[in-house]
Amino acid sequence: MFEKLGQRYRKLVSIIWQISQNQPEVLKEKIQFFLSEFLSNLAFNKFNQAIFCLEGLDEFLYLSTSSGKLRMINYEILRGEIEKLKEEIREREKLFKQGVEELDLREVFLPLKERKNEEEIEKKRTSSLSIGGLNARQLKILEIIKERKKVKSLDLFEIFPQVSQKTLRADLKALLERGLLFKQGTNRNLWYLLNPKFSFSQENPA
Repeated sequence: MFEKLGQRYRKLVSIIWQISQNQPEVLKEKIQFFLSEFLSNLAFNKFNQAIFCLEGLDEFLYLSTSSGKLRMINYEILRGEIEKLKEEIREREKLFKQGVEELDLREVFLPLKERKNEEEIEKKRTSSLSIGGLNARQLKILEIIKERKKVKSLDLFEIFPQVSQKTLRADLKALLERGLLFKQGTNRNLWYLLNPKFSFSQENPA
């Protein structure tokens, strides 16, 4: 669903931006302002504000039909796409409120083929660094949690920006399954802590 959202808004933003170039200066500025605000709000998961910006775009696109620079049939098509996008944003908001992890921007900006290639490269790179059944990144995660006492998955996403969120989640799952970590809290208040019996001098907890 998130990939669909990314494809829809990229295409829609591109088309509306092109349309704005042919509008009178006042309408052009308003349309481009709402486009810019929409992108900013969506990037920071400000869903209501993003929807508000789409409604503003709808209003000024309709006004553009009176200037003769946008045909009514094209406006109706754009309006339909805006409504679909609003529904998808509402669905994303529901999942986000239920504690779904932050959207991986790779899902929005990178084609599926490129993401798969990137993950394969990452697997090959880390496989050669495996130590005692744990790869170097997993050991680093343990060290970070030892130093900070506890971390959220979002903390790790920021520390390892070059690694996909899917891969980091897999690392956390592997560490949990081996009993090296345990979880505390739920949803957006979920923390990962070291098993107090774990020692870096051993591979598994006592």
